[in-house]
Amino acid sequence: MRNWPVITSLVCLAALGCRQDKTAPSGSPVAPPPIATPAAPPPPTSWKVSGHVVASHNKLPVSGATLSLDGIPPAVSAGDGSFSLDTPAGVSRPLTVAADGYQYRETFLSGGELRSDVDIDLIPSGGSFPFWLFRQMGRNGSEQPGNLQPLKRWTTNPNIHLENRWRDTGAPIPDDVLQYFVSEIQRVIPELSDGRVAAGRIEVNADPWDFVPDYISIHFDHSGNWGYVGANPGQVQFGTAAKCTSIMIIHELGHAMGYYHSSVQPSVMGGHVLASCNLEHLTPDEQLVARVLYSRPPGNVEPDRDPPAAFGYLRADSQSSLQTCDDVLRHR
Repeated sequence: MRNWPVITSLVCLAALGCRQDKTAPSGSPVAPPPIATPAAPPPPTSWKVSGHVVASHNKLPVSGATLSLDGIPPAVSAGDGSFSLDTPAGVSRPLTVAADGYQYRETFLSGGELRSDVDIDLIPSGGSFPFWLFRQMGRNGSEQPGNLQPLKRWTTNPNIHLENRWRDTGAPIPDDVLQYFVSEIQRVIPELSDGRVAAGRIEVNADPWDFVPDYISIHFDHSGNWGYVGANPGQVQFGTAAKCTSIMIIHELGHAMGYYHSSVQPSVMGGHVLASCNLEHLTPDEQLVARVLYSRPPGNVEPDRDPPAAFGYLRADSQSSLQTCDDVLRHR
């Protein structure tokens, strides 16, 4: 009986010691609860591409045009020509555009990026645009109406090599005549391409440079005038070496830049223009044809179908010439 108080004290101390072992020391840091990381937003599945549908020859808006991208619900252009398409991931898909009074267009469009500057142009079937002349000059519709050709044109600045002698006689061409030809070449190439390309490097010497890539080689021979149509490498022959031959120069360079003959007389590509010292120009209708032809990639075929490699409204640098010297015509 005398030992009870001692035993009770030991039990209490033991109990207090247990509670002290389970209590964190004063001032010790307490770990914060983990912070949940927000989930990453899902990647986009479509990108909006918007712009305007316009007429090729004057850039006026085309309303009511139906744009159909492969696998996507079609869109219709508004009164100001504006349209919007939700495109899927960045793959090229066929795009067709149809509107009353215009040629049915087939091209390609790629998604994968937001764009708001895409202008798609349509070739008018008539009205103020001479579509029949476009077929003649661009597709050889005057001489071969049953065998319309793909468009042939330059996509880069053509370099020029000009021989300074007659090939058939070896006689030299006077320097002042060569200077006249150089100035005309520099003047007419931008006009023939609606300002899209200009004469690149111009070299004048006696060396024959036939079929050098990225060059139009020009030589003189009394046998006559001719030029390969829209070829890279290109070639032109002049049968006259004199000043006051502007019509001859622009006509033959017209072939080199991608134009066939037309039935319109007098005109640059129709011929029968009297030689004079005036600087000749494309007629207003021929200028409209140049604007439309040089808005299309090489290889565009009737009625208005772009080749798959053109990727019509992606990037300008994706266009490349499809021509070789084996598949072009020579015109006299």
